[in-house]
Amino acid sequence: MADDAIEDPNFNPMHIEDFLDRNKCEQCGELQLYELAKSNFRQQNMAAWRPVPTLCYSVGMFLVVIIVSLAFGIPLIVMSGDIVEVKKRYDDICGGAKSCSVKVDVDEKMDKTVHIYYELHNFHQNHRIYMKSLNREQLEGKSISESTADSDCDPAIFIRHFSSLETVSNMIASNLLRADDVAYPCGLIAKSFFNDRYAIVKDTNGVQVDIDEKKIAWSDDRGKYEKSGEPGAWLDMTDEHFIVWMRVAGLPTFRKHWGRIEPGLEEGTYTVTVENNYDVSKFSGKKYIVLTTVNAFGGKNYVLGSCFLGLAGLAVIPVSYTHLRAHETRHDLVCRLLLEKKKKKKKKK
Repeated sequence: MADDAIEDPNFNPMHIEDFLDRNKCEQCGELQLYELAKSNFRQQNMAAWRPVPTLCYSVGMFLVVIIVSLAFGIPLIVMSGDIVEVKKRYDDICGGAKSCSVKVDVDEKMDKTVHIYYELHNFHQNHRIYMKSLNREQLEGKSISESTADSDCDPAIFIRHFSSLETVSNMIASNLLRADDVAYPCGLIAKSFFNDRYAIVKDTNGVQVDIDEKKIAWSDDRGKYEKSGEPGAWLDMTDEHFIVWMRVAGLPTFRKHWGRIEPGLEEGTYTVTVENNYDVSKFSGKKYIVLTTVNAFGGKNYVLGSCFLGLAGLAVIPVSYTHLRAHETRHDLVCRLLLEKKKKKKKKK
C-alpha cells in the first residue's frame, strides 16, 4: 500500500478500530483494506466444529474401536493359525562339512504354494557402515573409478579383499581375476552374500522336489541390477538370490526368500541336501531352513492380530468405567467424595 495514501496523522494502522472505521478508510481511498479488515477470516469468525465428549459420544467412540479391533484381530489370528510352517536348524548338524543332509518332517499337508526361506540369527545387516558399503551405479552395470569405489565400498573394494571367499580365490588361482582390480560388486553387503543351496527329496519315493528360484526378488528390485563386463566381475549381479540379499534386514534375526515349490508338499519326511557354504560361526549365528505357506498378510505371525485384540481389551476399560460412573447413585457419589477427601488429608500429613 502506498505510504502517501494515508494523510491523517492520527490514523494508526495497528489499531483494529482504525481498520474498521469506514470513514477513515474512505479518506484514504482504501476500501479494499476495509473489506479485508472486516472479513471473517481476519476477525477469526470462521465456522468451527468442536466435539463435546458427552457420555453417549464417549461410549460410542470406544465401542466403535472395540468392534473394529475385534473385526480385524480375530480373522488375523485365525488366518495365521491356518498357515503350515516347518523350520529346521542345520548349522549345528552340518558343522564344517561342505555338504550335509537334514531330515525335515512335514506333519500336515501343504496344499498351497510352499515358500522356502533361509533364516539367520545374530547377523546385523542394519549396521550403518555395513548398509553404506555399496555403489548403486556399479549394481546397475556401470563402470566406476577406483576413487569412487574407495569412498563408497570401503573396506571391501578390490578383488584381494574378497579372496577369503572360496569362489573368488579359485578364480584368482585360475587367472580369471586379478587381485588389484576393483571388485564388481564391491562392498560389505556383497562380500557377505549368503550362498548356501538346497535340494529336497521325499524319502518315501526318492523323487526330487522341483524348486522354482525365479521371481523371488521384488519386481522393483529386479530392474535395478545389471550384469557387468568389467574385469573384476566375480558375481552375476542379476542373480535373484543376490538381489534378495542386497535388500538389508532391519533386525538381527531375519528371513529371506530362497525359492518356492508348486503346487505344495504332501505329508511325510523329506531330506534336504545342503551345500553348506556360509559360515555363521564367525558371528555366533544360527542357520535355519523354513518351509511355509503364506496368506495375504504374509507368513505365520500372531503379532498384528494380538495387537488388535489388545487394543480392544484396552478400550473396554474406559467403557466399563464410564458405564459405572453413569449409573452411580447419590449414596455412591458421597462415599467416593469422602474417600477422596481422606486421601488428600493423608497426603498433606
